[in-house]
Amino acid sequence: MEAVAVDLAKASTMELVNAASAIAAELARRTPPESPAACMELAETLAAGGDMQEAALAGFIGVVDAGREVQRWGYPSTRSWLRSRLGMREARAKERLTLARQRHRLAEVSDRWATGDLSFGYAATIADAIARLDDTDCRAAEDILLGMVEQGFSAGKVATFGKRIRDVIAERDGTEAVPDADTRRGY
Repeated sequence: MEAVAVDLAKASTMELVNAASAIAAELARRTPPESPAACMELAETLAAGGDMQEAALAGFIGVVDAGREVQRWGYPSTRSWLRSRLGMREARAKERLTLARQRHRLAEVSDRWATGDLSFGYAATIADAIARLDDTDCRAAEDILLGMVEQGFSAGKVATFGKRIRDVIAERDGTEAVPDADTRRGY
């Protein structure tokens, strides 16, 4: 086993990424403890760490996407790069790209996610729900959906609610919702 010693405050981003990668590789090689209770606690702690790594990854992907760096390397899109080089399935690539592109619009979600107070699943659900909203409705939707998280709703319930978020905001504000593309087409 390779020793990993990093002064977190002084380490470069590359040194931190390399240390996290080395630790993940070592954990993957180890046999889990025999205790189900210990494994449950370890799984919860590791999942929270993974959620925070996903927040960092979304930041990196956002810079790559905004800078159109993938085109320099011959990829037609950031999503194709995620599928090809990072080995993601289509749904995962789309989810990560949506998060990367919406982070700047979701200040509270981004803060909570980066500090471990919000899971990747909730962050992805909320980002997907607000992707087609204007900035005013985005802020309202973020507040409503985070409120649901605080009330203990599952990510699945928040997603279901998120699909109707325009209607919910319009109802709350007493305005008429703009129909989405599916509604306009009669689907």
